[in-house]
Amino acid sequence: MNQLLLKLKLCTFQKPGYAAGNILNLLWQFHVDFSGYDFSNLTVWQAYLQGMNLHQVNFANSDLSKSAFTRTLGGILSATFSPDGKLLATEIDNEIYLWEVTNIKQIITCNGHTAWVRSLAFSP
Repeated sequence: MNQLLLKLKLCTFQKPGYAAGNILNLLWQFHVDFSGYDFSNLTVWQAYLQGMNLHQVNFANSDLSKSAFTRTLGGILSATFSPDGKLLATEIDNEIYLWEVTNIKQIITCNGHTAWVRSLAFSP
């Protein structure tokens, strides 16, 4: 699987698509342990991540559009991963949530915004 992910990353015509998401979904059906896999910088569209153990899985700079998570997140306007891929920040209904990616645990809620938060970023 690592070789396949590397080939996707090295593809000179890396266009948005479903390849990485399809790989994830297929291997999930076979109960593959994803610990330590690197999906960073890939388009991971429509991945079914519900109930999946994502311990030490790197999704830094990945596009997770239309992916399903364990917890219903509502309408996400903005989301970003920390540079090390360990944290995910999301904006839902004018609130910012910080998640630990390894166990899909919400660790911080920042409220008080009166409008949509259109962009999120981590500082190095």
